[in-house]
Amino acid sequence: INNTVVLNANSTHLKTKYTKGVNKGKEFKMAPKTTYNINLAYDDGKYFGSANLNYRSNMQYENTDGKAPSSSLVDVKAGIKQGNIKYYAGINNIFNKKRITHGSNSRADNQLHHYMGKVSSRYIFAGIEAEF
Repeated sequence: INNTVVLNANSTHLKTKYTKGVNKGKEFKMAPKTTYNINLAYDDGKYFGSANLNYRSNMQYENTDGKAPSSSLVDVKAGIKQGNIKYYAGINNIFNKKRITHGSNSRADNQLHHYMGKVSSRYIFAGIEAEF
């Protein structure tokens, strides 16, 4: 956008299909058809920050029927530079959205249950970087 504000975006669309074996003709498992990221970053030499949106469409589970639902996660980070030292803090998954990563119907009720991977939880971080 200008020297202090940068906007980046990318998108991927997959059309997968097994060409051999018992799954021939079927979609790949655990492969979302669509993903995209949008990142807005600010850096004026003293203050810096960024916000990132990550989207993943639904995807077929590996070992059971059913799909992991689509999800969007937002991460933010801000900081200040003083000489050769950077101080920063941020929150990943700021809205604490759940990202389902796998499912199973192997429980006694034989219903499809969704599970979340580690990426799902919101967490706060802070740090200090020094350049020598």
